[in-house]
Amino acid sequence: MASKKKQKPAAKGSIHIKPKKSTALPDWITNRPWLWVTILAALLLIILYHQALFGGKEFLGGDVLKASKCYEPFIDNAIERGIYPLWNPYIFSGMPSFASLSSTRYVNFVDWTINSILNLSGNEFLRIWINYVLFSLLTFFLLRHYKIKTEAAVFAAVAIAFMPQFVAFGVHGHNTKLLSLVLIPLILYLVDQLIKKRTLLYLALTALVLGFQLFRAHVQVCFYTYMLIGFYFLFYIYDEYKNTKKISTILQSAALLVGAGILALGLSSVIYLSVYEYSHYSIRGGGAEGGLDYNYATGWSFSPIEMLTFFVPSFVGFGGATYWGPMGFTDYPLYMSVIVLYLAGMALVLYRNRLTWFFTFIAIISLLISFGNHFPILYKPMFEWIPFFNSFRIPSMIHILLDISVLILAAMGLHSLLQLETPASEGQKKQKWLQNYTYIFGGFCLLLFLFLLSGESNYHRFAASTESYQQSISMKTQQGYDVDRLLRETYQLAKGDAFKMIFLLGAAIAAIFGYLRKKLGSLSFIAAMIALVIIDFWWIDFKIIDHKLEENLRSQITNPEIYFQPTKAVRYLKERKQQEVFRIFAVTKDPNWYMYHQIQSIYGYNPAKIRIYQDILAENLHLNPKVLSMLNTRFLISDRGTLPGYNLVQGFERDAAKLFESSAAMPRAYFVSQDTVIMPDQSVTSPKERYETHRTEILNFLQSPAFSPEKIAVLEEAPPFTPGPADSNNVVIKSYDIHKIELETQVKNPALMVLSEIYYPAGWKAYINGEETKIYKTNYILRSIFLPPGKHKVEFIFAPVTFKLGLWISVSVLILLLGIIALQGFIRRKNQIQTN
Repeated sequence: MASKKKQKPAAKGSIHIKPKKSTALPDWITNRPWLWVTILAALLLIILYHQALFGGKEFLGGDVLKASKCYEPFIDNAIERGIYPLWNPYIFSGMPSFASLSSTRYVNFVDWTINSILNLSGNEFLRIWINYVLFSLLTFFLLRHYKIKTEAAVFAAVAIAFMPQFVAFGVHGHNTKLLSLVLIPLILYLVDQLIKKRTLLYLALTALVLGFQLFRAHVQVCFYTYMLIGFYFLFYIYDEYKNTKKISTILQSAALLVGAGILALGLSSVIYLSVYEYSHYSIRGGGAEGGLDYNYATGWSFSPIEMLTFFVPSFVGFGGATYWGPMGFTDYPLYMSVIVLYLAGMALVLYRNRLTWFFTFIAIISLLISFGNHFPILYKPMFEWIPFFNSFRIPSMIHILLDISVLILAAMGLHSLLQLETPASEGQKKQKWLQNYTYIFGGFCLLLFLFLLSGESNYHRFAASTESYQQSISMKTQQGYDVDRLLRETYQLAKGDAFKMIFLLGAAIAAIFGYLRKKLGSLSFIAAMIALVIIDFWWIDFKIIDHKLEENLRSQITNPEIYFQPTKAVRYLKERKQQEVFRIFAVTKDPNWYMYHQIQSIYGYNPAKIRIYQDILAENLHLNPKVLSMLNTRFLISDRGTLPGYNLVQGFERDAAKLFESSAAMPRAYFVSQDTVIMPDQSVTSPKERYETHRTEILNFLQSPAFSPEKIAVLEEAPPFTPGPADSNNVVIKSYDIHKIELETQVKNPALMVLSEIYYPAGWKAYINGEETKIYKTNYILRSIFLPPGKHKVEFIFAPVTFKLGLWISVSVLILLLGIIALQGFIRRKNQIQTN
């Protein structure tokens, strides 16, 4: 009879691990784990979004309505008439619609086809739900590629779809952000395969997916993706050279990676040639600085104090009226789950390798960049020196990389737990590390919990030490809020989240040590961890959803048809549209609301306005009667009184939003008898100073008594001849469409004809009797042409070369990439046949 070997007792304070039982996952999971990830994620997402999927609710709001719904009638109308809309005349007195990424219908043919099929269901949110499921699935495949155990990969893949920031993207209508970031796991996988295997097949696939992400049209997310790839390649260079000392393979990988990026840009040229061209004229790249203003760009910088929301999501309020942090108009916390954080830290304790260090680096650098103007020692040099970086605002948006990195680290931490028992000697050492790490992490959470439990006065005393808290209280007092009630509510939210933090972290720790002591099998353990993290995320996610639906009810925007129902003013303006061309200035409703009704406005909303027009708005010149007149602003819609020169239209005396009309508004096209030339001072050597000085001089003149829009035009270069008296000249509008304006003129004396349309030389051309003529920048934002005596047919046509050129390049690159993939597939099959 064999004698039983006595087990050595575990060291004091360590975890005693019993002899290993079988913890393998059942075959029905291990055979097709991707399928179960898909099903589990899909079902949990259905529960979260049941109101949108089955309850007839829509996540409408300012962003959805301003950035999507308002554009639809204008785009539909143009396409029905056989015009692909490249110019939008309905906001900001006209601006590019395609190049500003406001109307890119059909260009992303894959998404457009899928969406058209899904929309047959009558539920627009279905495509968003499918992309969340795809996000989970792609994350699972990436983690399995990284050799992460199935159980840990399932946990992270399910959790990633419920991260509050990603949920908020779908709920608040930031669909292009969501659709672009969904592809990041697939891009990381393909980039890894490309630089290691160095084949044409992976070159083509990587370029195809990078191009597809660019087609999803959120440039900032794509830019962060390229940053991620760049850092990944730097880590690869270090690791490859350390292991092989071969420069040649590194150079081959670099060439293929750069080639994939160039092909991706070529594939998306139909969009990005136009976008790049427009960037020189927009606030994102125009002007002396060649980008956004630093203070404007760093709005919504993540404050270091808000790192506490990683543990207690409502530490600075949940959002809306309760929020007292420095990022105004914040609706939700950038929470990533205390359980995920605990597991991510565990990866650094138990699973240190190249990938661990890489994703730790990405998490840290993303966090530091997100600090924006709170950490200028890093952000300002990046803003000034990195190409295109100064085209983006909202530094906190880079949290998409932070969230993804932390969740991948959490999967690695969970993976390390599942491998903790082998080999035994190393396992005992790592158990001790795990125990010490748990004491430190749990101790910090406990201190934070005790602080919040210590009382409301301590919490508000701490908050009052921050400038943002004091500013928030002052602003809310001015807005008429019951500040005392808000402060009590904010504290209760934070305290409730603190209790949740302690309970869920304690449950997670208990599950982990229960698993290590063989109280739980692998399946039960992972199920428990998934349940805990979903509870943690849903605690936030359902609030985000409920708050948005409640906001929709308060704002009465539960139904687009009701929200955009024509008002009395709209009906009147549409009748007047049949008689004349004009613009309005509306200070009621959302800025783009009237675009839905295809009424041209001098105001609006777009995150990439034309720079020169933004200069007018920044100086409040759109309130100046002379500027309003030269912009053909015939009507004012206001519930706050009128402006000089505008009189109440009969029949609107009792309306809340009254309609006013100006008889002094200049027509859309008119003649002036005098020009004033204000040229940049070339003696000023600094481009920025020269630009600012020149701009200030012109804008000051437009406000001065010397300027009269019906008599004088301000030019920025010497004209070919001096205009004569304009009284005898005449201009008639023959047709006025979004891309073509036809005028008929009768000119007695050499004349300068001003067209009240925005000066945009990247596409607009003018023709006199079929021959191209020069367009002059006029009154800082408008255009004019010189006309000789006689009768003339004048045409202004918008046909940017970049759109057609980009289309041809995109089609050519697509054919090339598909050809490479097909050829590589043929070669692979041929080799397999020969081998067999």
